[in-house]
Amino acid sequence: MRSTPEANENLYAGTDLGTFHSSDDGGHMEDYSLGMPAAMVLDLTVSRANGKLRASTFGSGVYQRSLVREPRLTLTYPNGGEILAGGRQESITWEERFLDRLDIEYSTDNGLTWSVVASEIDAAQGSYIWTVPEEATFEGLLQGERPRDKPPSRFERHGVLGRPEPGLLQGMEHRLASP
Repeated sequence: MRSTPEANENLYAGTDLGTFHSSDDGGHMEDYSLGMPAAMVLDLTVSRANGKLRASTFGSGVYQRSLVREPRLTLTYPNGGEILAGGRQESITWEERFLDRLDIEYSTDNGLTWSVVASEIDAAQGSYIWTVPEEATFEGLLQGERPRDKPPSRFERHGVLGRPEPGLLQGMEHRLASP
């Protein structure tokens, strides 16, 4: 049994029946022997240098296959319930794994329509400074995804955007600052 350092939930098992993969810490296994003959697997090795799984078989040689690289994208701020004042700059932050580029969009109507914040951002930078639009709403959402020509990988839609009444914003800032 082997896991990958970058994605510990991905487990690989070599058995008498071939190679198997699990993306949920072993909860469910799927056949991962594509391109291999039906053979007993004696050893598995993860090659970090080229992102491959190598399977040594009994009497049929060594085979390799690309590791499973499931992109992940998690919005860390805003992450739900925030009140963002229109015209102010906010830092949108996220955590990613196995992504290279990212598009960010916002909605003021609970996801019926979307407007682009930024396109083709380097996902590894983990943040983007955004000037919040002046449009007031309590149905605001923020989403990020891989560029349209790639398979989808979205972070959750979160946040409240808009320009609340000055007293509401001051009250919120006070409430957040109080223990």
